[in-house]
Amino acid sequence: MKTLLEDQYIIEFDPAAAPAIELEPGEELEARVKDWCFGLVSDDPATYERASRTPRCPAAGPVFVRGAAPGDAIAVRILALDPISPGHMVIRPGCGPFGDRVEQMEILRIPLEDGMARLPTGLRVPLAPMLGVLGATPADAPAPTLISGDHGGNLDTREIAAGSTVLLPVQVEGGLIAFGDAHAVMGDGELSGSGVEVAVVARLAFDVLPGRNLRRPRILSPTHMITLATRDDFRAAVELATNDMADWIIELTGWSFRDAALLIGAAGRLLVSHVINRPGPTIKLALSRELLQI
Repeated sequence: MKTLLEDQYIIEFDPAAAPAIELEPGEELEARVKDWCFGLVSDDPATYERASRTPRCPAAGPVFVRGAAPGDAIAVRILALDPISPGHMVIRPGCGPFGDRVEQMEILRIPLEDGMARLPTGLRVPLAPMLGVLGATPADAPAPTLISGDHGGNLDTREIAAGSTVLLPVQVEGGLIAFGDAHAVMGDGELSGSGVEVAVVARLAFDVLPGRNLRRPRILSPTHMITLATRDDFRAAVELATNDMADWIIELTGWSFRDAALLIGAAGRLLVSHVINRPGPTIKLALSRELLQI
């Protein structure tokens, strides 16, 4: 197994960037990944300003996967995510659907104890560690890790977690994959403006899928197949995620479009990954793997 150091990270997916590490397909990687704010904030009010400044979301990498070329896909297998306590949550004016009710920024320390995150009320929420940022580098121009798009990036999707495999479209040689912005637990939508933000020790493996030619990320969680799409227009994102799922079903089964559409209509679950990142909401469409026996 190879290792990435804590200071080997990017703040934008840049096609001109030099790889931090090169891996053979199937090779495992362990990385200690900084939290969303480089470990520079705490519950001390003096650090509040840093929580809203850019850059944020350092992402470990970039990882060059040998043999991956444009038109391929890279399957990122998430083997383990181990949070480093404590976590922090942020609320700030103007951020998310509660923005006009929040009077001042606060950063709240969230202890992680016995598999639980302890909120200020004392209520304990089960941990479900996930990566907010995971993406492959786009070919046309650098993309900040703080945003999401067809390349992946700041998808803030709960199912990007241990046990899942994330399929990413390759646009540059080696893929130049990066990952970060971990959360110990986060609700769908990231509605308060943050999850429980943490550093993690992550263990991943990377496989090359020749000629897969994806347009956007897909996820195989232990229970569901999931398509993702980000757009500034909600309906446009829904249409992309839904049609990507129809295409995926057709690829797997050879069915007609009609039959794929009927299955989605009968059993698809349309959900929201986040509503706070640029350029707009990330929509996810989930379908039980059991239905197609995959």
